[in-house]
Amino acid sequence: MDAAPSWSGPDGLSIRRSGPGTTRPSRHPASRLRVREEWACDPDHIERMSTDLPTAFGPQAGSAWLPQDEAERRQVTVAFIDMVGSSRLAAMLDPEDMSELIVAYRRAAGAAIEAHGGYIARFLGDGILAYWGFPRAREDDTARAVSGCLAVLDALDALNAAGLAQGQRISVRIGVETGIVVVGRLGAHDPRAEADIVGDAPNLAARLQTRAEPDSIVTTAAVHALIAHRFAMVPAGEMEAPGHTTRVALFRVIGPVAGAGRTRPLRADRLYGRAQEQAALDARWRDAAAGRGSALALVGEPGIGKSALVGHLRRTVAATGGLWHAAFCQPEGATNPLLPVRDLVRGVLGTADPAARLAAVAREAAFEPEAATLLRPLIDPQAPLPALPGVGAAERLRRVAAAVLALVRTAGARRPATLVVEDAHWADDASRAVIAALAEEARRLPVLLVLTARPQGFEPPAALGRDGTLALDPLPAGAIEGLIANLDPEGTLDPAARTLIADRAEGNPLFAEELVQLWREAKAQGRGAEILSRTSSLNDSLLARLDALGEARPVAQVAAVIGREFGIPLLARVLELDEATVAGAVEALVAAGLVLETAAQGATHAFRHALVRDAAYHSLLRARRRAVHARVAGLLLAEFRPLVEARPELPAQHLEAAGEIDEAITWWTRAGDRAATQSANADALRLLRHAEGLVRRLPGGPQSLRRAELLIRIGGQELAVRGNAAPELEAAYAEAVTILETIGETDHPAMFAALWGLNTYSMVRGDIPRALSLGQRMLGIAGDEDRLIQVHRVLGLAHLLRGEHAEAERHLAEVVARYDPARHEHHRFAYGSDPAGVVLAHLSWSEMIGGHFAASDTHAAEAEALARRIAHPHTLAHVLAVDALRRLIARDRGGAAARSEEVVRISAQHGFPYWSAWCAVVGAAAIEAAASERGERIEEAVASYRATGALQLVPCALALAAECRLEEGRPHAALALLEEGARIAAATGVALYSPEIARLALAARRAAGLAPEESAETIAAHAAARGAGLWALRALAMAVREDRAAAPRLAAMLDRLIAEGADPTLEDLRAARAVLA
Repeated sequence: MDAAPSWSGPDGLSIRRSGPGTTRPSRHPASRLRVREEWACDPDHIERMSTDLPTAFGPQAGSAWLPQDEAERRQVTVAFIDMVGSSRLAAMLDPEDMSELIVAYRRAAGAAIEAHGGYIARFLGDGILAYWGFPRAREDDTARAVSGCLAVLDALDALNAAGLAQGQRISVRIGVETGIVVVGRLGAHDPRAEADIVGDAPNLAARLQTRAEPDSIVTTAAVHALIAHRFAMVPAGEMEAPGHTTRVALFRVIGPVAGAGRTRPLRADRLYGRAQEQAALDARWRDAAAGRGSALALVGEPGIGKSALVGHLRRTVAATGGLWHAAFCQPEGATNPLLPVRDLVRGVLGTADPAARLAAVAREAAFEPEAATLLRPLIDPQAPLPALPGVGAAERLRRVAAAVLALVRTAGARRPATLVVEDAHWADDASRAVIAALAEEARRLPVLLVLTARPQGFEPPAALGRDGTLALDPLPAGAIEGLIANLDPEGTLDPAARTLIADRAEGNPLFAEELVQLWREAKAQGRGAEILSRTSSLNDSLLARLDALGEARPVAQVAAVIGREFGIPLLARVLELDEATVAGAVEALVAAGLVLETAAQGATHAFRHALVRDAAYHSLLRARRRAVHARVAGLLLAEFRPLVEARPELPAQHLEAAGEIDEAITWWTRAGDRAATQSANADALRLLRHAEGLVRRLPGGPQSLRRAELLIRIGGQELAVRGNAAPELEAAYAEAVTILETIGETDHPAMFAALWGLNTYSMVRGDIPRALSLGQRMLGIAGDEDRLIQVHRVLGLAHLLRGEHAEAERHLAEVVARYDPARHEHHRFAYGSDPAGVVLAHLSWSEMIGGHFAASDTHAAEAEALARRIAHPHTLAHVLAVDALRRLIARDRGGAAARSEEVVRISAQHGFPYWSAWCAVVGAAAIEAAASERGERIEEAVASYRATGALQLVPCALALAAECRLEEGRPHAALALLEEGARIAAATGVALYSPEIARLALAARRAAGLAPEESAETIAAHAAARGAGLWALRALAMAVREDRAAAPRLAAMLDRLIAEGADPTLEDLRAARAVLA
C-alpha cells in the first residue's frame, strides 16, 4: 500500500496526510438520505464543500489544505534603492569595469540589507528592491529596514574608498515605505512564478527614491509614526501620488537616536490599572537609593505594559537624581552574544569615544585592571572576550558582571543606578549568565536591576528569589475603558465601538491603543477595521510571532479559519492529516504561547488572544479563506453531528464566510432558535437579527416569506429581552404583517404569529380595543387547536383588562382545557411563555379581583408549581410578577414583596426589563415603610415603568400611590393621581381597576371637603355588575361606614365568600367584619 504524502513539521515532526483509511463523508444512500432529512441540506453539496479544492491552490503536495508558497496578506516595509548617475558611469567606464562595479555594489548593499533582516526581492539593473516582513516578519521590521538602508550608505562609503568607480562617487537614493500588501507567489500553481508584491507600498517606495537627494533616505508619515522614537527624521516636503486623495508628507532620515529603545512611547498620558505595580517599583528604587539593591523581573505577554512600567520607573529615577542605563535583547540574540551587556557598557561610556572614556575610567585608583581588560572588547561588537589564565567560562562571565557594575559605579560617581534589560527572554546564554551575576551582585550595591520578559523562554535568575518576579495580568475592564476614553478624547468612537475594542483588547493596553487608532482611522476613511488593514506596530508583533512557528505556521492559519477555539479532530480532517500529527503541530503553537488548551464544547484548544487569531486569519487571502471555510462547513455537517447540534452557529458562520448565504441563513436561524430554547434570549435575538440581515441581501429577500418568518422570531425575542412594550417588538411584527399582506399570505401560519405579537404589544401599551380587534382577526385564521390556545389566551387577557371578568375567565378556561404539556411545550419558545402557566396566573388575578379568593389561591399555586417545574425563566418571571400584583391587591404586602424580589433577580439574570419594571412598582407598594415613603417610591417606579413604553399597569399603580397619599393626609395629591389614572384607563380601555379608582376618588373628595360625584353604593353596584367582587366588597364596606342600610348586603357577601372557601384572615374580609361589628 502506498504511503500517504507527508509534510515536514517543526522539530522534524512528520506531518502525514490522511491515507485511504481516513473517514470521509459517506456515499451510502441511507447515510445521504439521513443528511438530507436531518439537516435539510443537499448531501451532494455538503460533500463538494468538504472535498473540493480550488485549482488555484495547486497540486496536492503534502496536504492541499495547508497554504504552501501562496501569496499572503502582510505588513511589509519596502525599500527601493537606486544608483545615482549609473548611465553616466556606464558611459565613462569599460563595460567589464562597470559590471564589476555593479557586482561589488550589489554585494555590499545586499550584505548590509541581509545583515539587518532584509530580503532582496530582486535586482533591477542598478536598482535593488528589498522587503522587511517577508518571507519572515520580525517585531521591528520597519526599524530594521531603516537601519539596513543606513548600513547600505555606510557600505557605499567603503566601496567608494576602494576606488572601483575610477574616481567617481557611487551614490544611491533610497525610498522606504511600510504598508499592507499581498506578497508571495501570485501564481502558486505555476512553479515558474516568483515572489511578487501587490499594494501601494512598493509603488510609493519607488516614487519616494526619486524625491531623495543622493545618499539619503526618504520615507512617509506611516514609517515616521512607527519609528520616530528610534530615528531622527526631518520633514522633506510633500508629493502627489496616484490613488492618494491628499498629498503625501515626506520625511528624510537623519540617523538613529542615541539611547533609543525598541518600544515606542505610549499614546495615553498616564498608566491605567497599574497602581500596585508602580508602587512596587518605586519602593524597590527607594531601597536601592538607600543602599539596599535588588533585582526584579516584570513578566507578561507582549503589549501588557512592561515597557510602560519601565517608563514610569525611569521618570522616578530621573526625578531623584539616579542614573539610568538600559539595554535591549533581540530575537537573534543567539547570533550576537552578550548584545545586552555590550549595550549597557556602551550606554555607560557614551557614544562619542567609548574607548577613550573607558581608558579614563580605568585610571581611577579603585578600578581593577582586570575589569578594563574584560570591558574593552565589549565596546567592539565583533571582539571576543579575552581568556583569563586559569579562569573557566562561567567565572569569567561572573567577573564581566562585576566589571560592568564597577564601571557603573565609577563612571557615575557612585550615585544610585538602575540597570534595565528589556526582552530578557531573548537573551543568549552568555548574557543570561551575566544577568544572573548582576542580579546577585546588585543586592550589595545601590543598584536596581530590572528585567522585562515574556513568560515563554524566560527563566528568572535564582537571585531574584520568590518576590523578585512581578507577573503582569491583563488590565481590569474599568482600566481598559479608561484607557480607551483617554485615547479618544473627542468621542470619535461611539459606545458600541468602545465596548468592542475593550472586548477585543482583552486587558492588553497595547492592543487597546492600536485598536483605537485602527477604528478611528477606519471611521475617518469609511472602511473596515480589521487587523492587517493599516500599518501598525501591532501587525509586526503578531506576524512575527506567527512566522516564528516555522512550518507549524500554516496549521495555525487553518486553525484560525476554524475559529478562536478549535478541536484537533476537526482540524485534522480539514488538513487531511492524522490526529497525532496535528496534535504535535498544535503543541508547537502551545509552546510558542499562541495557543492554550481549553475545555470548551467541541474544542480542545484556543488562541490565547483574539488578535493573534485575527492576524493568522487575515494573513490568508480571501479566496483561500473561503475555500477552507467551505471545507470546514461541509465536514461539520457531514461528520460532526453532535457538535453541530450543540452549536449550530458553527456551520452558520463557516457557510456565510464561504459565500453559501442561503444555507447560512438556515443555520443562523437554527442557532437563534436553540438559544431561545435555552432562555439565552439576548443571544437568540442577535443570531436571528443576523440571519434576517442576510435574507435582505438575497434577491427578493426584503419582501419574502422567509424574512417575515424571521421577523416573527425576532419579535418573540424582543419581547423577552426588551419587554412587551418595546417599539422594536412592534416594528418587527408590523413589518412581518406588511410583507405577508404584500405577497398575499394573509392566511399563512406566519400571519397568525405576527398578529399575536402585535396583540401582545397593544395589550401592554394599553391599547385594549386594538388588542381585541387583533384577537378577533387571529380567531378568524386560527385553524387548529394549537393556535386557538393562543387566541383564547390573548382574548382572555384583553377582556380581563377591560374588567369583563366572566368573558375573560371563559377564554382563560378554554386554554386550560385544551392545554397538553407535551404537545404545547413549543409555545414557551415561539410565544415567550408557557400558555398554561401564564393563563393560570391570569385566571388567579381575575378571580382575586372577582372576589373568588379560594379559587384564586388555588390557580396561583398551580401556576407557580407549573412554572417552577418546567424551569422556563420567562414563564416563571411572568407568573410570579402577576402573583406579586395579586397578593398586593389582596393586601398581602409580605407575599408581594417576596415575589417581586424574586422576579427582579430572575429578570436581572436573564434580561427581562418589562417584568423588572412591573415588580419595581409592586415592590415599592409592598415595602414596610411610612405611607409618604411608599408613595414616593411608587411614583418613581411608575415613571420607570412608563419609560418602557408600557401603560397597562399605570392605572393600578396610580391608585396604589393615591392610597398612600390619602393615608398621609394629602387628599388633593391623591385626587390628582386618581384623575390621571382614570384618564389613562379611559384612553387605553384598561378598566380593570376603574371601580377601585372611583372608590378612592370618593374618599379623596370627602377628605378634601369636595362634593362626591357618586355614592359608594353606586360604585359597589357597578363593580358587582362587572364581576369585580373585591372592588364591590370594599365599596360596600365604605357605604356601611356612611349608612348602615347597606350592612345586610355586605353581610350576605361575606357569608358567600366564606362559604366559597375564602380565608377568613384575608385583610379585606377582616376589615368588612369590623365594619359590621
